Parts: sequence; structure tokens; C-alpha cells
Amino acid sequence: MGFLKRLATMRRELAPVVLLAACLIPAQVPLAQTQDAATTALSTEAVKLAETTCAACHGAQGEGNRTASFPRLAGTGRTYLIEQLDAFASGYRKNAVMQPIAQGLDQQQRVALATH
Repeated sequence: MGFLKRLATMRRELAPVVLLAACLIPAQVPLAQTQDAATTALSTEAVKLAETTCAACHGAQGEGNRTASFPRLAGTGRTYLIEQLDAFASGYRKNAVMQPIAQGLDQQQRVALATH
């Protein structure tokens, strides 16, 4: 079979796949926009939570309060904060103040908060 015949056969075989892919691309744009809106809402929620609940003990900039034994959060890193919030939420790490706060957040909220 010559090159041109093989190319023609490949085009016929791939045409339905290309058509399907072309149909699916526009369907994903609203999904991406929805995910961006959800991420923005989650980030806004995290900022509000940090400015109210977290700042009350850990300070507006996460500087902590050594006198009251509230640790500094600033500079500890996103991964560390997620791990600690998860540990409080699961009950692995015990603290009368932090456990109920962390347990009141779902995983996405804890990640958004730690990222903030």
C-alpha cells in the first residue's frame, strides 16, 4: 500500500475521534470557569476565616503570641500547615481549641486556609 493510500485510510479511521474531541473541547470551558469560580470562592472564604478566627490567636500576620502560647504560623509553609490542620481534624493531634476548628473544615477548606 502506498503512502497516500495509508494516509487516506488513517484519515477515515481517525475522523470520528477528531470529531468527538472537537465536540468535547467547548464542553470543558464552562467546567474550567466553574472550577475557577469555586477556587475563588474558597480562597475568599479562607481569607475571611484567617482574618477572623485564626488572627484572633495567631495574629493578623500569623506572627503568633508567645505570651499566650499561640504559635507563629507565618513562614511555616503550606504543607506543614495542611498536615497540622489534618492532624487536628482527625484527632491525631489533640488541642481543645484547634480540634473543633479543624474538624469544622473540610479538606478543601483546610488546604485553602493553609495556602492563604
